[in-house]
Amino acid sequence: MLERNSNIRKAAGQVLHRVPLPIWRALVPKKAIGICYHVVSDTTLPHIKHYRPLTSAEFIDDIIYLRNNFAFISYEELEAGSARHAQGHFVIITFDDGFAKCARSEEH
Repeated sequence: MLERNSNIRKAAGQVLHRVPLPIWRALVPKKAIGICYHVVSDTTLPHIKHYRPLTSAEFIDDIIYLRNNFAFISYEELEAGSARHAQGHFVIITFDDGFAKCARSEEH
């Protein structure tokens, strides 16, 4: 049963990843989106060989795009539902520092 569910999830994921963004926006309208970054670095980081981090230039490009297309909100504003009744589209940016744990041997 577990393998069957896994296969169904995998097939659904493959289909859903092919749906164009405009269709997603029409089907599931959102006033606010969240973007989670992990690493921004212009140098090779040995503890994350499996993951290509964004360069600072790529990150700046992302921020410029987001600034031109969304209004930034804080986590507190998102949690309070402030964006729900306001005009426009909103974005919240977070950083997941989970990769930092990979760099500390005492946490393995």
